[in-house]
Amino acid sequence: MADLPDALLEPARDARALQGLLGKVGAVCMLVAALCLADGMQSVIRSGNDEIDIVPGETLNVSGPTPLKNPVTSDVTATFTPQAPELRFNLEGFFAGYWFGNGMWRGQVSADDICPPGRYGLRIHFRGASPQTDQRYTLILHEDARARQDASLSLLMRHTDVNPFYPAAVGVVLGIASMAFTYVAGKRYLLQLNAMGCAEIFRAEPMDAESTRCWCLGGKRPPEVGEERPVFDIDGNMLGTATVEKVHKGTMELHLPGHGAPGMLVQLASPAATITKQRGKQNASRA
Repeated sequence: MADLPDALLEPARDARALQGLLGKVGAVCMLVAALCLADGMQSVIRSGNDEIDIVPGETLNVSGPTPLKNPVTSDVTATFTPQAPELRFNLEGFFAGYWFGNGMWRGQVSADDICPPGRYGLRIHFRGASPQTDQRYTLILHEDARARQDASLSLLMRHTDVNPFYPAAVGVVLGIASMAFTYVAGKRYLLQLNAMGCAEIFRAEPMDAESTRCWCLGGKRPPEVGEERPVFDIDGNMLGTATVEKVHKGTMELHLPGHGAPGMLVQLASPAATITKQRGKQNASRA
């Protein structure tokens, strides 16, 4: 067996390092997304979906289901409790639900600049429908945006004024992208290993104080049981010689005198022979 050529080792090291970096970035992004999502969900659960936070001079969109089959604008009545002329409800219209196509209404709640802060009740009633179908909301009018931020049940919103669902969505997108690039970097690393005629040890267990049992993929033509194969680290330093003890379904079990660990490389074929085969295939395809 020949030594591992630096021309092949360097790209393999770079691909492996890139794969590890992208994997860590993806894990961090998904962790941030999970934390932000948990923060947002707990705030929604604690406050409820019937609570509306608003500040003077602001207009917010609200929507809900319609209990009538074919409602018209005049069927809808909005009542604020206590009565406040500075609070207004404007019905924009009706539409079909996004998921099941059920009837929905859409409107806007607005507060004038002079509206006093406090808690108000908003009741949406449809004429001819049972009072039990009335939709009730709690309107919390804060003094200003800072007061609304301080009262938020979301830790992220309270300290940064950022909706936690936004960084959660960004984290998921970046995490998925990082994982996709991790897969690409891993494929590139495997191609470099194949060019060197090597396989990576993916599992290692100490047999005793002086030897290790290792497992790696055997490739298309794995060595025979009893054959010896050199073992290198990722920098190309030879660490010893491992003996093939078992080959099962493309996986080799080896005995390595000394310490073995995942990430070490077992040379299955000469790099020169591998390169020659690849060149032969390229020449055949060109012909």
